Amino acid sequence: MEKIILASDSFLKKFVFEKTKFDFDVDPADIDESVFDHLNPKDRVREISLKKCETVHNRHPESMIVAADTLTLLGEETIGKPKDMEEAYRMALSQSDKEILALTGVTLYFPQKGLFTDLSETRITYQKFDRSDLERVFKDNFPLRMASGLGLFIDAPGFTLVKSINGSYTGAYGMPMEIVYKYLHLFD
Repeated sequence: MEKIILASDSFLKKFVFEKTKFDFDVDPADIDESVFDHLNPKDRVREISLKKCETVHNRHPESMIVAADTLTLLGEETIGKPKDMEEAYRMALSQSDKEILALTGVTLYFPQKGLFTDLSETRITYQKFDRSDLERVFKDNFPLRMASGLGLFIDAPGFTLVKSINGSYTGAYGMPMEIVYKYLHLFD
């Protein structure tokens, strides 16, 4: 298999790729994502992943490219990364005893095969918790690195507050590997 170019410098996306033992390099696609704000969340993550993939493909036309974009939703509201610890507490508390949806658009480019875009949906349900639970698990500033302030990553403080996961486990990290493997096996 040829070397893969990961079109992201996201800590979690790189972590997932490192666990696959694939030979890969990182070349982040620096694009203006705000031009996609008018789209519904599913279309938005697919279009952003496509634009990221095309941008990196232009720099590496002979390489396989993998790009992804994730949005986290609580109901109809998008939950981003908190700006400070107080916002992390507010965001996290809004998810107590609730379900969030992680949507990830993934686009892969294969030389001689073209571009392929797919969508992953992961539903994460949190236990009922309160601020004292968060104070215990938020001992550092890690929540500031996680969309929604909680995150699913095993080192994320909110990991211990997860009640259930329905969908792609690695999709919750922003890199649904079942999609990557599906396309890799198609062109093996």
